[in-house]
Amino acid sequence: MHPTHPRNQLMPRPQIQMVRIRQNDLRPLASSADRLQHALLHPHRAPGVEPPIDFTRLLSLDFRPVDEDRYPMMRYARQVMAAGGVAPAVYNAANEVAVDAFLKGKIPFLAIPEIVGQTLGRMDNFEPRDLGAVLGADAEARRLAAAGLELVK
Repeated sequence: MHPTHPRNQLMPRPQIQMVRIRQNDLRPLASSADRLQHALLHPHRAPGVEPPIDFTRLLSLDFRPVDEDRYPMMRYARQVMAAGGVAPAVYNAANEVAVDAFLKGKIPFLAIPEIVGQTLGRMDNFEPRDLGAVLGADAEARRLAAAGLELVK
């Protein structure tokens, strides 16, 4: 199919992403456009919209920076890792609450980053003294994220 065919303009192309397993150990992760379909139809599966990736054909790899406006969860992840403290635990807790709400049909998929961003913005980051402090921040993040679910309905 020609690159300017309308279907190619609407559907994302198969992607190969690099996943860091350990420091200095990057592995390719190949996926097709079907991954979004699977996320949106969860837990049901439907036939894919694209044929499987054929690794016997010549493939080209294009490496570009992640568009963090388009993928705000990546921006949040980088920010919390740079901030340290309890911020990564807050991010994780808010994400778990938002994803659970999405899977239960309570919020749309694109509300997940909104919930996580609101939760991160409402909590102070600090360096925890012990596990109890981390667990406390986790519990508060879950409470705030759950309250934020009501705002995005």
